[in-house]
Amino acid sequence: MTGVAALPRDVVLLHIGPHKTGTTTLQGAFVSARENVARHGVHYAGRRRQPYLAILSVTGAPGRPGDPPRTEKHWRKLVNEVTAASAAGQRVVISSERCADAGPDAIRRMVDDLGGLRVHILVTLRPFAKILPSHWQQAVQNGLETSYDEWLDRTLNVPRAESPSGRFWLRHAHDELIERWAAVVGPENVTVLVLDENDREMYLRSVESMLDLPRGILVPEEALVNRSLTLGEVEVIRVINGEYKRQQWPGSAYARFVRLGIIASMQQRKPAPGEARIVTPDWAQDCAADIGAAAAQKIEALGVNVIGDLSSLGAVSKSTTGAADERRGDVELPAVVAGRALAVTIASALADERTADPEQARGLTIDDVTLRSDRARLALRLGRMHARATLRRLASRRRS
Repeated sequence: MTGVAALPRDVVLLHIGPHKTGTTTLQGAFVSARENVARHGVHYAGRRRQPYLAILSVTGAPGRPGDPPRTEKHWRKLVNEVTAASAAGQRVVISSERCADAGPDAIRRMVDDLGGLRVHILVTLRPFAKILPSHWQQAVQNGLETSYDEWLDRTLNVPRAESPSGRFWLRHAHDELIERWAAVVGPENVTVLVLDENDREMYLRSVESMLDLPRGILVPEEALVNRSLTLGEVEVIRVINGEYKRQQWPGSAYARFVRLGIIASMQQRKPAPGEARIVTPDWAQDCAADIGAAAAQKIEALGVNVIGDLSSLGAVSKSTTGAADERRGDVELPAVVAGRALAVTIASALADERTADPEQARGLTIDDVTLRSDRARLALRLGRMHARATLRRLASRRRS
């Protein structure tokens, strides 16, 4: 891309996210092109999409329910891989949005271990108003039970120092995030790439230019399924999250049956045109626009490299007429019957994991069931009774 200079040949490009800024797109493109970019002198570090456990082991940040343990060995393995690739004369790329969880001490250690002055930080950003619904639904996918309106209130209307959404602000106070990393590597070694919602190719073409790669070598992964969930789908997960907490089911089961089973199955489904979407209320849009605009001014003053339009971080898209109704409890949700059935399935599988079939959860869908939320509570109570009865029957069979 014209105007984007290539980084030095010995660079270690560390893409730190943050979350919900196209990280999955970049990671998927590199995974698909891993061998091709290697032929052009670029090594994409890690065996998978991102070195998730390695980064967690340094930042000390909490992971997702059911994650395997992270150890120092994960980090040392990544460092050794980067060191070897650099010694072979390759540019190295590491991408993990979990880097945005790092505090000053962790940042300094990561930079020192990965190459010191050779490390260049890439930060991808998009309008702050678009991050709010994306972050909330991702939090629900990791166990959050809080409604969107309640989460917005406690995130935007509570002073950050007192906010229960502290980790959100660690990641998404974007000016402070960039300032933390620039304080270690220097502003000249930080590039901020502001995504252009109207130019989908701009993102990958810019990264190609930074790495002196042929144009078009990075393409979105065709099989990648990472669409946003509909409001109804998120409500299904919130029902299940509530049941998980009440039943005190283990995190390993959440990873197996919910994140890798139910949610993965949802994302393979194509929503109907009329399904309700997640809508950010106008007051929160206005607040987000102010936050994004203020962050843009502070980022510009830091003197880091910028690709794209910083002013777009303060963009706002008002909800359309009647869209606010989609957030209220009287909206029809394809949730409660499916949620009850899935909760019972999980309870039954947990009663005897020796015979549990993971595909039992993966194959379930939520296409056609619609019930109003005042009936959801009744259905959920019936679901709990059914789950307990199932567990009692299984326990009785074992004793006999």
